[in-house]
Amino acid sequence: MGSAAVQSVLLQLLTIAANLCTGVITARLLGANGRGLYAAAATWPSLLGMVATAGSGSAVLVYLRRRPDAAAAVAAWGAIVGVGLASLLAALAFVAMPFLLGQHQQAALQTARAALVFAHITALCVLFRSVFAGRGRFLMANLAGILPHALHAAIVCAFALAGALTVGTAVASPIIGGALSLALLFPFFLKQTHGAVAELKHLSSGLRDFASRAAPADLFALMSGWADRLLLIVLLTPRELGFYVVAYGFSRVVTIATPAAGILLSAMSHGEPTKAKQLHDMALRFSIASLSVVLLVMYLLDTWLIRVFYGAQFLVAAACFQILVLQAATSRIAGVTATFYLASDRPALTSWVGFVDVAVSSVLIVALAPVYGAQGAAIAMLTGTALRLGLLWLGLLTHLRLSFPRLWPGHEDVRAIRALFK
Repeated sequence: MGSAAVQSVLLQLLTIAANLCTGVITARLLGANGRGLYAAAATWPSLLGMVATAGSGSAVLVYLRRRPDAAAAVAAWGAIVGVGLASLLAALAFVAMPFLLGQHQQAALQTARAALVFAHITALCVLFRSVFAGRGRFLMANLAGILPHALHAAIVCAFALAGALTVGTAVASPIIGGALSLALLFPFFLKQTHGAVAELKHLSSGLRDFASRAAPADLFALMSGWADRLLLIVLLTPRELGFYVVAYGFSRVVTIATPAAGILLSAMSHGEPTKAKQLHDMALRFSIASLSVVLLVMYLLDTWLIRVFYGAQFLVAAACFQILVLQAATSRIAGVTATFYLASDRPALTSWVGFVDVAVSSVLIVALAPVYGAQGAAIAMLTGTALRLGLLWLGLLTHLRLSFPRLWPGHEDVRAIRALFK
């Protein structure tokens, strides 16, 4: 667990660096208007792939930890469900895309429709990560997470150097990068899923039951993270949307300080409930401490950082960035506790909390964004995320009947971290 967590943080750092590279290049070369159209065209295809694996990704990971002997059957079930739902959602989105983009983003319609193939690629990437994490191959799980981003950044750089970076080629870049990453990882995926699929029929009922209970939580988590952009695609002009997505993307830098949710879920699911609670509490304390340091740096250097990376034209996004960086840290902390609910086989509890988050955020975005623009949307997101964190923590006491964890690290946590590496 210890080495896996370090690998997770280091590879997340590389992922964020790759995304930052992509965001900076596209923002500088496409400008605010082009960056907004790029976001409008790429958002729905990216989201639909993750929606297609809502619940099933967690089910595959947890079942592989419990039944490693049935890896082939579990992976086959995940592939059938993920690719099948991605195909259905892509077909529906193709028809509904004019409505989904709204009147401000119709220039991106054809590009967005062509990009829907990315939903299948995203679904398979999620499956690969779940299988690797479920089999305890944390390094491969982390590589499966970073490789699509790294290849995406490399392809964007290639288009930029060739003078061919447009909204269309920018949208094509993650599709190409994702497909290449799947091809590179496929031999390792097969190695982890060798064997017969004879138990597929026997296991499908349990997998389907777990996935159906976990899916609402995953969907609400997705919606809480994506509702702002989905609504702002309709509410804002491409230029205004461009400013917002730059602030949003840059604010995700704070996630470098915490391990990936898949690593935490795998570790918490493999052991006694008491051990899972101890891991949750320790991860929570160190996440809060490390995120506090990153937040302080961001607030002190926000304007300078935006000017250096994105240029003076994006300085108007600084106020929005200050709000969103706090929201990103709050969401990351809430994710640690939400993962503990999943590991405790209580995914339904996070579903209700996620519903409240999405409902409150969406209503506030619709109310505030037309008046206050991007800053109003950022305030709405922060409000919903803070409410989600509070309800998750309250649920530890009222639903799981557990003690509330101490929120700052102590000497015993340092000793526990050292023990993980022995």
